[in-house]
Amino acid sequence: MLFILLIASFVINIAVILILFQIICYGTKKYIKERIERDLKLLDKLQEIGKDIDNETDRLKIMIYDRYLDRCRAGMRKQREEDKGLRDKLAEVENKYSKYQIH
Repeated sequence: MLFILLIASFVINIAVILILFQIICYGTKKYIKERIERDLKLLDKLQEIGKDIDNETDRLKIMIYDRYLDRCRAGMRKQREEDKGLRDKLAEVENKYSKYQIH
């Protein structure tokens, strides 16, 4: 009789341990699932932030390039004005020289 009680006690202990193990596994799985979902949401937010940063970087590159082009245009405009001034002076010199050649 004592032997049967020992075996029954052993089986009950194993059943309790298995039940506890299942409860712990369920809680762990639930925690891991929640953690994965939260991490995926954070990853999505980080990807959105990355896209926003890329867009902002592209916008800044375009702005810098536009400013560079504006400076180039201003420089070319100034160069054209200087060239026009030099051409006018050259035309004056040629006119003076041609006047001396004719007479």
